[in-house]
Amino acid sequence: MLTENMSEFFFDYDLNSKLPVRYPSIPLTIIALYVLFVKWIGPSWMKDREPFKLRRVMIVYNFILSMANIYFSISLIILMIQNRDLMCLNEENRFHSSRMENTVRIRWHAFLERFCTLFDTIFLVLRKKDSHVSILHVFHHVIVCLLCTLLINAEDLGFFVALVFAINSTVHVIMHFYYGLAAFGPSMRKYLWWKKYLTLLQIGQFVFALLYMFITMSTGCEERSLRNIVFVSFCLALLVLFINFYHKGYSRKKD
Repeated sequence: MLTENMSEFFFDYDLNSKLPVRYPSIPLTIIALYVLFVKWIGPSWMKDREPFKLRRVMIVYNFILSMANIYFSISLIILMIQNRDLMCLNEENRFHSSRMENTVRIRWHAFLERFCTLFDTIFLVLRKKDSHVSILHVFHHVIVCLLCTLLINAEDLGFFVALVFAINSTVHVIMHFYYGLAAFGPSMRKYLWWKKYLTLLQIGQFVFALLYMFITMSTGCEERSLRNIVFVSFCLALLVLFINFYHKGYSRKKD
């Protein structure tokens, strides 16, 4: 019975039957509890405790997420190639056409995966790496989960959402691969010289997303809806934070 229920939860793509979709208060509560735990409850609870040893857990966790994002990237790239004539969204040519039904599968699995990434920060807290729990780190996870909550049940997703998410998933493939290698410990450190380029990759994806959204909205291919404006605002905020992080972490070292 439990196996059947779990299988139905993960692999039945009727979004209206999913509690987190029907009741947005559920994912919003999870996000609020996440912030409370990583900023206050967790550090206070760990104050007089030894750090948890989570090396093996983190290796498996990061490589599983890396593979999940390979699946998202490939699925979305195939979808966009097959439906490239839907690149320009307008009233007669909606992204949710019958040819795009399998976006539901991708959206549901991506929704679950992005909420799973909240464990990135939880693991840091349990390992007493509180200095790594920066405003950028927490804000990034909160924004991504809010966007997933916003988009999971939208009926008029534009082509640009698939394109931006495909790029974002590709970045996450590399990012989780990096963190999976880093979890092996000091022996891998000499092979991880490319960390700053990972940050540049993050910055690059937001620059591309903002340019693409500006062009498509200004030409009428995308609607200037409240949801799209929120999407642009979140991307802009993340871009500023990542540039600031890069400047503090790498540019100042050169000085």
